[in-house]
Amino acid sequence: MKRLLIIVLAIVVIGSLFVFGCGKEEAKPTATTAPTKTATPTATAPQTQKPTEPAKTTAPAPGTPKRGGTLRVLGATGVSNLSWVPKQSMTDETMAKAYAETLVYYSGSGDFKPELAESWDIDPVNKTLTFHLRRGVKFHDGTPFNAEAVRWNVQNLIDSKRLANGQYVDSIEVVDDYTFRYHLNAMLTPSIMLHSYGYNLLTMFSPTAFQKNGGEAWATSHYVSTGPFKFESWTQDVSMRIVRFDDYWRGNPYPYLDAIEFTFVADATLASAKMQAGEADAWAGPPLKEATDLKKMPGFTLITGVGGFYSEIIPDNASEGSVYKDPRVRQAIEYAIDRDALADGLGYGILKAVKQAGGPATSQGYNPKWPIREYNVQKAKELLAQAGYPNGFKTKLLVMQGGQQDMAQAIQSFLGEVGIEVEIDVADPGRFIGAIYKGGWNGGLLLWMVPVDPEFAIGWFVHFGPQPIFPYPSLKWPDEYYKLVEKVRLAPTVEEMRAATMEMMTLVSEGAYIIPLMESLNLYVVRDYVRTNRYKDHFMVWHNYEDWLDK
Repeated sequence: MKRLLIIVLAIVVIGSLFVFGCGKEEAKPTATTAPTKTATPTATAPQTQKPTEPAKTTAPAPGTPKRGGTLRVLGATGVSNLSWVPKQSMTDETMAKAYAETLVYYSGSGDFKPELAESWDIDPVNKTLTFHLRRGVKFHDGTPFNAEAVRWNVQNLIDSKRLANGQYVDSIEVVDDYTFRYHLNAMLTPSIMLHSYGYNLLTMFSPTAFQKNGGEAWATSHYVSTGPFKFESWTQDVSMRIVRFDDYWRGNPYPYLDAIEFTFVADATLASAKMQAGEADAWAGPPLKEATDLKKMPGFTLITGVGGFYSEIIPDNASEGSVYKDPRVRQAIEYAIDRDALADGLGYGILKAVKQAGGPATSQGYNPKWPIREYNVQKAKELLAQAGYPNGFKTKLLVMQGGQQDMAQAIQSFLGEVGIEVEIDVADPGRFIGAIYKGGWNGGLLLWMVPVDPEFAIGWFVHFGPQPIFPYPSLKWPDEYYKLVEKVRLAPTVEEMRAATMEMMTLVSEGAYIIPLMESLNLYVVRDYVRTNRYKDHFMVWHNYEDWLDK
């Protein structure tokens, strides 16, 4: 019966909401805790990344990529901050990857590759991370990209307490024009160091342009970067146009496109109609139903990204008087939801149920020995009775407009079977993201999603580390969790980090702090003439200098 109900409810499922973002709220600096004392890894010789050559600059031969044209891209919602990184949200940061570059980038295989830094050295003896920068790179205003520009960008993050794992940075140094160095007080595993100090929020923007044009107010609505496309226009929540930078450092013929135009359309039905009418060439982050429907039509291709998400429920265990302070209530919620039915009804044969906080079996946090809480109505009722709620209770489920309402209705039905009466609170993107940043969800449940990384816990820490991009004010972790966070980040070997990651995620699963539901994917629907490498690497990497139109 429940499976049939879920299938009937299935109309729209969540797509990749982070592709174009979720609202206007800006991330605020959050307090950090002092690192726990951890044994320093055994001193070894410095680790060096060998330089890699920039892309070849020879013109394409006949029959290969074509120059010119404008790529028209649809997205769900716009961004609110183009280049003042200290106040960017994850929405803004993700969009910035379309027009700005980082020192390194996170690849689909889980490692890091050179971008504006052509190589790096990790010296565990002297506790330094040194980046060797590419020469000859210019910002769009003609000023040089150099170590001083990197210092300015990094210092902004340090001053605003937005530099991930900033508590481990004692100082930063401009060694020479093309060498930039971090001096650390503890050695993290290399992948976490590169993510924190070379990638996360580290899109590089021109300090000269910032100072010349009025600072923060200007940077919020403009940008000057090193990327393949320079700024032309932007209207918040409506559109943005970026155009070819002729002096791009990768040289001729990059980028192939003349321009990229972004149009922000919140209504999925309207966006699908625009695609079918030929008013757009690509749709980033469509709901799964609309994406699969378009895939079946002639002339469309569906691209699935690396580094996806899974949908989950976060109970408010922080607010005074919240029923979810009791772990038995959180565990009852998990037993009450048939996640296989959710995946069958809402996954369109593509998505699978996720049954532990560590994610699917491909994730480093997955623990094959942890006893999963399978769907069990009787067990849920028993736990509720033990917690003092034999007749259930009333609660709210906060969900963002535009993709998860059908999942929310299914959850409402499941929880109703165990006596929990759920009121679904559908919030516009601004109010929803505002709740995640500072408002909280007031004693109720939050329906959201978290990233699944192919390696380590990097994406998890972006959400739930001591310096998260989302503060999640209604989520309170036990002290043991933060000890395990430090154990993961300061593990001296990859093997020990993987083991600590599993231990940390098992703690999360046991306490039902996060209740996983089912996979979500990064989706990109394109017309058949669009040639793109989007999602070739991680979902937040888009090397659009390689994109072109075959028409």
